[in-house]
Amino acid sequence: MKKSMILALSAASCLLLSAAELQVGTARDLKIDGKLDEPAWAAAETGTNFSSLFSLGGKTVTPNTKIKYLADKENLYVGIHCDEPNMKNLRATMQGKNNPSPWRDDSVELFFLPSVIQDTYYQFVITAGGGSWQQYYAEGGNIKPDSYFSPDYTVKIHRGENFWSAEMQIPFSAFYTTPAKNWRRQWTANVTRNRLAGGKFEMSTWSKQMNSFHEFGRYNTLKNLPPKGTDSDFTINSAVFEPKSQDSHQRTSGTVWVDLAAPTGGTFTLTGESKNLIRAFSQKIQLKPGKNRLAFADNLFAKNQRTNLQLTLTNPKGKILSRRICQVRVAYSPLEIHLTSPGYANNFYPGQDASRVKGWIDVRLQAEQIKLTCGKKIHLLPVKNGKAEFDLDISVMKGEDFTLTAETMGKQCSVKIRHIRKSGGLMGWIENGSLIVNGEPVFFLSFYDMGFGPLGGWKLSRAWLEKNPYPPFPHHNYPRKTMDPNSFIRGIEGKEGIYDVKPSQELLDKIAKRIDPESKEFLFYYLNDEPDCRGVSPVWLRHIYEFIKERDPYHLVMIIDRNPEKYVDCCDVINPHFYIGPSVVDGKRFLSRPVASSRDHLRRIQRPDKLLMITPQTYSTAHCNLYGTYPNFDETRATLWSSVCENCVGFTPYIYYGHASDPEMRLTIPFIYNSADRLKDFLRHPTNSEKISNSNPLISAKLFRNDGKYLMVLANACPDRLNTTIEAATLGNRKLYRFREDGCVQFSGGKAVFDLAPYQVMLLTSEPMDKGMSSLTQVRKDIADALAAASSRGNILYHRGREIEISRSPGRYYDNMMQDQETFFDGILDMIGYQPYKVGSSTPTPLWIEMAFPKFVPRFSKAKIHGHALRGMTFKIWKYGKWITPECSRKESKYLTELDFGKTLSTVKIRLEFVPVKGNKPNVEMYEFELFE
Repeated sequence: MKKSMILALSAASCLLLSAAELQVGTARDLKIDGKLDEPAWAAAETGTNFSSLFSLGGKTVTPNTKIKYLADKENLYVGIHCDEPNMKNLRATMQGKNNPSPWRDDSVELFFLPSVIQDTYYQFVITAGGGSWQQYYAEGGNIKPDSYFSPDYTVKIHRGENFWSAEMQIPFSAFYTTPAKNWRRQWTANVTRNRLAGGKFEMSTWSKQMNSFHEFGRYNTLKNLPPKGTDSDFTINSAVFEPKSQDSHQRTSGTVWVDLAAPTGGTFTLTGESKNLIRAFSQKIQLKPGKNRLAFADNLFAKNQRTNLQLTLTNPKGKILSRRICQVRVAYSPLEIHLTSPGYANNFYPGQDASRVKGWIDVRLQAEQIKLTCGKKIHLLPVKNGKAEFDLDISVMKGEDFTLTAETMGKQCSVKIRHIRKSGGLMGWIENGSLIVNGEPVFFLSFYDMGFGPLGGWKLSRAWLEKNPYPPFPHHNYPRKTMDPNSFIRGIEGKEGIYDVKPSQELLDKIAKRIDPESKEFLFYYLNDEPDCRGVSPVWLRHIYEFIKERDPYHLVMIIDRNPEKYVDCCDVINPHFYIGPSVVDGKRFLSRPVASSRDHLRRIQRPDKLLMITPQTYSTAHCNLYGTYPNFDETRATLWSSVCENCVGFTPYIYYGHASDPEMRLTIPFIYNSADRLKDFLRHPTNSEKISNSNPLISAKLFRNDGKYLMVLANACPDRLNTTIEAATLGNRKLYRFREDGCVQFSGGKAVFDLAPYQVMLLTSEPMDKGMSSLTQVRKDIADALAAASSRGNILYHRGREIEISRSPGRYYDNMMQDQETFFDGILDMIGYQPYKVGSSTPTPLWIEMAFPKFVPRFSKAKIHGHALRGMTFKIWKYGKWITPECSRKESKYLTELDFGKTLSTVKIRLEFVPVKGNKPNVEMYEFELFE
């Protein structure tokens, strides 16, 4: 995640040069054959004048490339004509979808931004041989929140005497990450060309680009797109295969589970086809609005392997609503041992009852009995409904390690069970879904990256660290140690990690050297960051996970990802991070992902042998999205507390400096964390809960019990007002007190009715437990006051950063220009905007920032520059074609330089020149730039 945050995307420049506009024509009577010879193509407007990348349109290239667009109600059509005088040298070796390296051929790339959320876009690559590849991006290309593997589209290629052409049909349903409500009738788009036939690699682009084809802020405009109907919002999200048995031909039968999202309910048909599937299946299904998980039983696969399964959803009239190829793993094992005691990692830990071993064996054979060997003793277990359960007394083993082996019909499987002794370092384990650290249960409160390093940490200012020398969260002293395979061998993921294989011995040998069972310096090994974004194989990661756990049973292994179900068996701690990506467009607030996303995924993972945590967004995407903003108090609170209702035992938001960079988030996180810390005796035991009835599953609800006391958590993670009836027999006629709020809720006969506003959270306790804590009303007032204080300082540049062009001295920086535009003028006086990436001799000399005002001319008499190491800074304005230094009185303090010019100045550009600190010392930091009338 940190890597993606420091990508200095040149798309962020927002210096929108004159962009071309193209009307999308009406598609009629098309045959998708690559020839573009129908009348509709002849009538369509043409985009041309491709220019060389790196030239910002200054150099038109030859041979020429032409682009046309057509559309009907359900499809977008793209026609591309590439002049090529050297057809004999055309490289056209690839065919078919999902080619991992399409750039090895002559190719064209298409980019589309159809959403009101302007930092999300799609990319398609088409090769001269008919091969293709595609990807979906969010946060301006920094992340890939959906694998976007093989959506439904058609590509055909035609080659002539001195040209090659391509024709593409993309159903609007293939843009499934953009729902109809976020669909625009005017898109930005680009087409680029990679030419090899000329003897060298030539890159050209339809829109004007400088450093990358991904500079989406400079894309051209497509007009007259049709609306996206809600029937295009049917989405096949994923498929998983659950094996049941294997026949004498080693063909595996089982159930295919499919996740679908439907805008409306009704009767539909789902069809599944695969070369590895003995018979295609087609089944009528009933869908309800929203998310659906459906089972398709009795499917037979020829081989155990990763399989491409094409799924097609149609309505009763046969219209295709969604089509997608999903990769499913067909993997059969005849016997599997599952343990409930010991309940984690097959280990007994200090203080645990180690007198019995309990569990069951999944039996996928036609067997009536299992032979189970425990140490030297043999037990014969009956098989009922595919399971053989066991509960064995092992007290005679007196704490010795042993092996449990199950056998039947010539098949067997084993697990090694260990008794773990106390170590000299930090010891963490899982017990009944709780995090245990050195024998004590913990509700974990920290951040993904605390940012506290020897020089202040990543993007934390000196001013902030002086006021906050230690983060006010209990578990900052439980850091992570990276085990990312790419940190051992660069590029190892692409070489082996995307395949269902065992890791190479070279990699394992390097990992072994970093394993440290006796360490007191960390609690978690961080195995991999966002593996689903790069298609990392869970099989490969699971081998690494088990390799680590075999050598170190004391430290937990963590993965943070958007597909937690896929990687839950590759770690001890799984953290979903479904960032909601707020944007404000034309005064309206949009979320790129629902607040309830994390809760919904946690609901699917209820494993007492795994820890569930949550990594919500606490930063703004304004570094790559013109409209990006921060999550707010209610969205964040609903995200976290709804997750608690699904056995979440910790919060690790991304990222610490982000929460400190916004007045609202600064107060939101401490308020939530202080509440969780006060209520930790309930929360650290997620299985200590009472059975309740909740009439509305859209509302999250859980009743905790601890030492005779009760905590009820209610959270509406939806954007609509909802009500529910809660029944809890154990509450009887009890009165519950509203935590950090006034009032009570009276249960009558164990029943109470609740009406919750959008994103409302209600915490109820059986006795007052909030003594000395600020109220919910007070924090809302504090947030309003903080926002007002930031906006009322009189800075004439406040929140006008997008109108200001910023440039700076050459060198490496933590941020990009878009982030400068956001942070220099946001009213936050102690968080870093400008900071050289390195200090000492590697810092660029001289250091300077220039701010140009192309859309307005500021008139000012005073300036305030907030930052660190600003002494000796020179303030210049552009006047009469040169830089001048206006006279002023100057007042300097530790983190502020104030300039009073004694008269009103105006200028179109301002330049600040800083004096670098010599040696390996902290260097210049700039937090806020203010001008006053």
